[in-house]
Amino acid sequence: MIDGLNDRDEDLQKLIDFDFMKFTNFNLIPLNSTFELDGVEYSCSKPERIEHFRQELMKVGYKCFTRTSMGEDIEAACGMLK
Repeated sequence: MIDGLNDRDEDLQKLIDFDFMKFTNFNLIPLNSTFELDGVEYSCSKPERIEHFRQELMKVGYKCFTRTSMGEDIEAACGMLK
C-alpha cells in the first residue's frame, strides 16, 4: 500500500464496490521503503491506514491479511533485491 496513492477512502470504496465473491482474500502489502519517480516521492501507507482498510474489508465479509515485510533492513525485501 502506498501513502496517498492507493490507500484513500475512495480506493477502499472502489474495492468494496467491485463486489467480489465473499470468499475473496485480500492481502494488504505495504510498500517496501520509499522511492522517487518523476520527482514524486512514494512511501508506505501508515500502519493505522492499513489497519483501517483491513477492518473495513472484513466488515463487509472478506478475509483480509496484512503482510509484513522481511529483509528490508538489508535491501532484500520482496522487489528490492539488488
